[in-house]
Parts: sequence; structure tokens; C-alpha cells
Amino acid sequence: MKSPYWSSRRLALAAVLIAGMGFHGPCAPAGTFPGTKWTTATPEQVGLDRDLLQKARRFAKTRGTSTGGSGCVIKDGKLVWSWGNMAQTYDVKSVTKAFGSTALGLGIADGRVRLNASAQTYLPSLGTPPASNATTHGDRLSSITLRQLAGHMAGFPKHGGFHELLFIPGTKWSYSDGGHNWLADVMTVAHEDDLRDMMNKRIFDKIGIKSGQLSWRNNHSRPMTIADPQTPGTEYPRREFAAGINASADALARFGYLWLKEGKWNSQRLLPRSYVRKAVAPVAAPKTLAVDQTESDADQYGDAPAHSGMGWWNNANGVMSRVPTDTYWAWGLHESLVIVMPSANMVVVRTGNLGEDWDPSGTIDYIDVIEPFITRMARAAAVDLSASAPLADVSAAAMLDAHLYATGYEASTQSMPEPGTLAVLLGACGWRTLRRAPANRLRP
Repeated sequence: MKSPYWSSRRLALAAVLIAGMGFHGPCAPAGTFPGTKWTTATPEQVGLDRDLLQKARRFAKTRGTSTGGSGCVIKDGKLVWSWGNMAQTYDVKSVTKAFGSTALGLGIADGRVRLNASAQTYLPSLGTPPASNATTHGDRLSSITLRQLAGHMAGFPKHGGFHELLFIPGTKWSYSDGGHNWLADVMTVAHEDDLRDMMNKRIFDKIGIKSGQLSWRNNHSRPMTIADPQTPGTEYPRREFAAGINASADALARFGYLWLKEGKWNSQRLLPRSYVRKAVAPVAAPKTLAVDQTESDADQYGDAPAHSGMGWWNNANGVMSRVPTDTYWAWGLHESLVIVMPSANMVVVRTGNLGEDWDPSGTIDYIDVIEPFITRMARAAAVDLSASAPLADVSAAAMLDAHLYATGYEASTQSMPEPGTLAVLLGACGWRTLRRAPANRLRP
């Protein structure tokens, strides 16, 4: 293996990116973890404004056509506020994408996949059907990476089934159930297991999600099974990342708390911290990646690439002006939400009933639909917005990651040797030794 190599130009770039974003070292504060039940506290005991919590709950239960749902607030590892039935399960739709991101993180931790590798390395049939993708877009299919699938940049359309590419992978952003379902197919064959069973063993059981409080339906968009490309005759149940999970508010709170703690549960590391930070960071710097206009709802997304990650949305670009920039969330149809606010050490969950929406007319800008709720929660925690910068820091690392990948470098899993100043900064953002990648920049 070649020794790490940095040119003065790249050192300067890294320094500018990190310094320009205001590096603070995003570390989740220590805290308690739930057992079979959450430890409880009053809002006053953890410094939350009860009146603003009440207003947020009222908004969640009565906005638009909403008549209820369930929800809770976890602050400092304690249950301080809830409504509805915490054990009732709901179809949480696109919140499933955050669970898919977790499966991706596990695959990276195991060394089964690499984020910047061609997805066809693991699933040669990626993108087909339809056959027209192979005949018309063959080179484009082979260039699609796992990062692009997870970050809505691969070029597949909104629909979760099999459809033709909309654009050259990596050149635009388009909200894509299809891309996430291809990622689910890749991760199924990479893990060599039913993703539901794998996630039960690796995540759900370990964080205390009770039987009956989370389920993962059979695939609604594609055939029920997928063949293992390496083992003829072997097939696995096929899950979706676009949607498909039903979960209770309690289950979602535990899942959100795992992410708040950057992949650690009690003393056990379940997800790499470096991956958590990359997954919730923006996939692009502001105004650098266009939103493709093919889909009918494309005009509502604004500068979405600057506040969306891999299976998560975020506020890194301050699109919600009164919400900490370190806040990120999973969001499903009918306003099911898992909101993680590291600067407040807080997780907020809201689950919505099918057919009930905060914007039933579909005329409100997509961020404006949920901003009043998240803003009330942020105000209840009285977060100092000027001190909230962790996601912006991770965004700097993501930008550096993208630049280095484009020039032939990628993050290695090797440990950092004697860390100097820059190494400490990069290590805090989840980086390790950099090494030269092959000319085609695609590595299994």
C-alpha cells in the first residue's frame, strides 16, 4: 500500500473548507439509555418550555386534516413529553430511508461495500430492468455509486419500481424511491440475508425495540425475492428502502436516539461514528447541484441537495432559520418524523395517520409544511443557534470527500498514524488515512 500523500494544494483546500465551516468537533454528549422503558422526567427538570411543547403537540394533532397520531420528546435520554399511544404502529413511509441508511452503514462497517464503489460491483444487474437502461445507458449504470443511490443523485425517478434513468448519475439531484430501492437490492445481496432479519439481529434487538412495535412489509414495488449474483439458486426476501416499515413512536425514538449517540448504544458500537456523520451531512454544498426538473413536483425542492443526506434531511444550510443547523430528520408521508437535534441532546418523534396531512392541498412548500413543528421544538429547548455548527462541520468533510474522490482519492479504513493538526481535524469528522485510488476510482 502506498503511503498517504497530500499535495500542498489539497492541504490548503482542506484547511479552507474546515476553517470556513467553523470547526467545533461534533461530539454527541454522554447520556443515559433506556431499558425496557424510558426513564421519565418533567419538561422543567430538563430545561424545556412546557408551553411551547404544548403548542407543538397541538400543531401535530390538529394541523391540516390531522386528527391525532402519536409522538414523544426524548431529552437527555429521558422521556419528557408524549401524546397518543407510544406502542401503536404506523406506516411511516419514507422514514424507512433512514433505516436503509443504517443497513448501508452496517455494510460499510463489515467491509462488504464501499460508499464510492460502483453499485454494479455488488449487483451486476443494477438498473435493469428495463432493458433500455442497459442498451441506452450502459456506461452510466456502471458509474452509479452507493453514495449516489443513497443521496438521490443516481438518476432514477421517484417511482420505486423499474424505470429508465432521468439524467447522468451524479450530475443532478432528484428525490428517488427508485434509487433507494436499488440500494436495498444491493445491500440485500451484500449482506447475504433478508434485511429485516439482519436489522433485527444487529440493531432492533440491541436497542430494545419490542416484538410487534416494528415490522417491515414484503416488497410492494418489485418481485418478492432477489437472486444472489454470486451463488446461483440462492434467493433472499426483497425489502424496500423507499418505504415499508411500520413502527411505533417508542421504536422510532430508540432508533433516533441511536443516531443521536452517533451509532453507540450503552457501551456497544453498533454503527461507525464516521458513517453517521457522513450520512446526515448534505450531499452537496449550497447551489452546487441542480435539482432535476423532470418530475412533476420538482419545483418544490429548492436547494434540496444542500440540506439532504443519505436517507436523512438536515438543516445544515439554515433553511429553517430558527432551528439549529445540526438538526436532521427522517420524514415520511403524512408527516411521520424522527427529528434529531444534537445541540439540544434531544430526539422528537411524530407518527401520522394514513390519509391525514398537515398540507392536504399540497400547495405549501415542502419545508414550510414541517418547519412550524420543528421550530416550536427547538424553541422549547432554548438552543443557542449561534453555537450550533456540527452539521456544517461535517458538510466541510463531505465537500472534501467529494473533491478528493473526484481527483482520485477516497477515505481508507486504515487507522490514522501519528495525527498532526490536520489529521486530528479530519479524524474528528470521521476521516482516516487517504490513499490513491485506481484510475477508474471504483473499488469493491
